Amino acid sequence: MRNKNPELLATCAALALLTVGLALVACGGKKTEGEGAKAPEAAPVVVATPPPAEPVAYTVVDATTGWGQLGVNRSIKGNTLVIGGKAYGSGLGTHAPARVNISFPATFKTLTGFCGLDDEDGPDGSVVFVILDKEKVLFKSPIVRGGAPAIPFSVSVEGLSALTLVVEDGGDGMGYDHGDWVDLKLN
Repeated sequence: MRNKNPELLATCAALALLTVGLALVACGGKKTEGEGAKAPEAAPVVVATPPPAEPVAYTVVDATTGWGQLGVNRSIKGNTLVIGGKAYGSGLGTHAPARVNISFPATFKTLTGFCGLDDEDGPDGSVVFVILDKEKVLFKSPIVRGGAPAIPFSVSVEGLSALTLVVEDGGDGMGYDHGDWVDLKLN
């Protein structure tokens, strides 16, 4: 059966040529005689998929950040928490200088977790993480730079019911200082 609509035929022919052209462009624009066209290998795409957030035993009482608002189970920009290429499902996203006061039942013995600069702003940030019992330093990290893996910590909280999590500027200004406290667990 013959199509009597020449405009439809012209449109179909144009679409067919466009499809072939796009396929050649996607395959590097060349096809050698006797070879099938091969698509170039694409760079792998890494998608950070965090584990699901677990319930936490602490409560955020108040927080101040150098920029933005505290991220709960999110970075300061509202993204997945990612430190050194690893995604985390739970934690607190801050921007230096930051202070986060948390409270919890006085029945626990230790607080464990990790801290580091969120990958969302690249390698330019630098911070120091500090955990305080009032003004007593329980933990202080060295200067942490963007792209570095998360630093583990474990502090005794026996007899305590509150702590302050501090993110200090690393000495070079507060630019890119997106500090994360992740996988916080009271045991």
